[in-house]
Amino acid sequence: MLNQLGRSYRLLELYPEFHETYVQLAERDAENRSRHIQTILLNLLRNEVFETDEERAEQILMWLSRLEQGSESEGASIRTAGILERAGLVDEAIASYRKAAVLDPGNPDLLLRLTEVMAGQGYADQAIAQLQYEAQVAGDDAQFVSAIAGLI
Repeated sequence: MLNQLGRSYRLLELYPEFHETYVQLAERDAENRSRHIQTILLNLLRNEVFETDEERAEQILMWLSRLEQGSESEGASIRTAGILERAGLVDEAIASYRKAAVLDPGNPDLLLRLTEVMAGQGYADQAIAQLQYEAQVAGDDAQFVSAIAGLI
């Protein structure tokens, strides 16, 4: 019943009501909680749900923390970082990319994304230092080449 109500609100572009309906679903339907939280996050990213950016950012951080509960994988951290970046919470995204890099140190795509975001946020010197360090401690040729490619 709540699913149908939520879909109706979305079709009518009543995004705050859609949000509240999926909050109820996330609380009541433990089996599908993760899917409901993902829907809540997408709604927060795409639509005007709250009046201020501060409220929106607070809600995104809260729902991300609920989504990540019990998940310590690099995939969860990368997903979280991407959502934070899309929401404009870039410093938080950098922290999440760093967490993912610790969990998956040999991931060249992750390293390059982390340093791109750092440079874009004005941390170019730190991004260069990170890439230089990664090149020095590279465990294989692919990691070395990836770090050097980031420097070029």
